[in-house]
Amino acid sequence: RYPPPEPPAGGWGIGKSTVSTPYPILVESAGEEVGNLAHIFVNGQDVAMGGRGFNLAVIAPQTGVVTARATFDTHLDSSAAHRLANFVAAVPHGYIVAVAVADEGSRLLSEEAVNALHTLGLAQDLTGTTHFRWSYAALGVKGAPTGSALESASGIRPVRVGAGPAIRETGVTVGVTYIDWESLDAR
Repeated sequence: RYPPPEPPAGGWGIGKSTVSTPYPILVESAGEEVGNLAHIFVNGQDVAMGGRGFNLAVIAPQTGVVTARATFDTHLDSSAAHRLANFVAAVPHGYIVAVAVADEGSRLLSEEAVNALHTLGLAQDLTGTTHFRWSYAALGVKGAPTGSALESASGIRPVRVGAGPAIRETGVTVGVTYIDWESLDAR
């Protein structure tokens, strides 16, 4: 087993923000019909709580330490959206926040919660019936401009976003960075 690859000088950037991370971060999401999962891998360790709705992890940019994490069931819990907004409001400026939705997160999502998520640089708005059981993964920074985060959403497939290599383990057994096929014509 080998450790994850070293980051480039300055680390891996988080979307269009000025913040970077020295550790790979991978965020995966799947709505109920396409996998029903939420994973947030920081340096190969899954830190997501994996509950229904919005799963968030707050990550210190310089150290990669997860300082807070939570799940908000915005499908069935009528207070979850308000608590999500309060959780995001408490995130320190400049910290990285990973977001993964499992099962369903749109039904009780409020404008207050969407506005709070926009303070992380996120632009997607999952409110409304057209986003029922969508997959949604994002990686943003508290205080970054709306639209600067890495985001992926889909109603028909799992999604993922990340900074650095897509590592789902603390060590890599083998890594391939380049394959070149050469055709030999035996005629």
